[in-house]
Amino acid sequence: MDDGFSALAAGSAYAMFRHGQDQQTAQILRAMSEHGDDEEQAPAEPARVDVHVHLTEEDPDIPAINALDYISAEMPDSWDDFVGQEPLKKQLSVYMKSADIRDDRLPHTLLASGYPGVGKTMMARLLAKMMECNIIEMVPPFNVYTLADAARTLYRADILFIDEIHKLADNGKRGSEILLKLLEDHVIFLPTGEVVQLQDITVIGATTDRDKLPETILDRFKVKPFFQPYTEPDLAEIAIKFGARYDALDLISTETFVAIAYACRKVPRVTEEMVLAARDLAFALGRQATPQELLEFIEVEPDGLTRQHIQYLTSLRQYFPRLNHGTGEIEYIVGEGTIMQALRETLGGLIRLESFLIAEGLIDRTTRGRRLTDYGVRRAEEFIANGKGA
Repeated sequence: MDDGFSALAAGSAYAMFRHGQDQQTAQILRAMSEHGDDEEQAPAEPARVDVHVHLTEEDPDIPAINALDYISAEMPDSWDDFVGQEPLKKQLSVYMKSADIRDDRLPHTLLASGYPGVGKTMMARLLAKMMECNIIEMVPPFNVYTLADAARTLYRADILFIDEIHKLADNGKRGSEILLKLLEDHVIFLPTGEVVQLQDITVIGATTDRDKLPETILDRFKVKPFFQPYTEPDLAEIAIKFGARYDALDLISTETFVAIAYACRKVPRVTEEMVLAARDLAFALGRQATPQELLEFIEVEPDGLTRQHIQYLTSLRQYFPRLNHGTGEIEYIVGEGTIMQALRETLGGLIRLESFLIAEGLIDRTTRGRRLTDYGVRRAEEFIANGKGA
């Protein structure tokens, strides 16, 4: 990890320099003379977007409004403040420029990603800010009445952001029909018989499970940028930005920012959680916490595995050996329902755990169940030998 550590340390130094930490950054830059930047930039004030949402009294079983009222929503000031995702930003910039020249709205856009916390909501807010239009965000649970209330509050070229949009489309045939009409005709048909005609707005959807969207819905999104995995240098810079936001740069060492970049599971939202933990730990200790102290405090391994991940791996290794009659070898495999019971997890929680374990090559999902890979077996045995997990 020496080469990666050096690269990330340089990236961390550069990010601290941009946030005005002259003295600390200068020391790091002098030690790494091949890296540097002559410009100093103060953190920008957060932009503001004003949105007013009409509340409905219909359908009391679902909250009257689940379109969040962003009276003063924080968002990046420009593309430069949104770290990483260069292909996505370039693609969206072209569509924004074209819409501006043609005096038209943005096309319907699908921000797809395999995991939460990568910045889909922030990207939608940044688009609204740069297009100088209003935005309303909707979050599950969805309701046709709240969808109509939120959408008809917006005017031409405004943005309706629907988070976890697959949950609306997955709500039976009715949900798909509602979404299809909204995207295609700017119309919502209410169960009461009322037809809500909307302005020519832009719908931006975000999903962690694109496969649950029917093809007819996918076809209506003319722009489908995809969030790529963040690199460790990107994550180090993101962590530094969070450190600056929370006035914690003097409380967190460069080495700890590097450790956060490696342990955050490539999710910017997790870097924020870790930065806050490092800040609070520093206050409690009266000094900067070491990377090891931080990771032990939040119960995360250097490669991002959490206590729940370890519990999953060690449970599978200890309790579910099976003889593979085809090869004569022992493998560790279990069905979905059984591992949910063993971990006391919901299906949603299990999927979140498994997404990272699969990405790291620790487990496979097969037709026979969840199976530990050879690498997963080795890691599980390491944890068991160290008294961790099941």
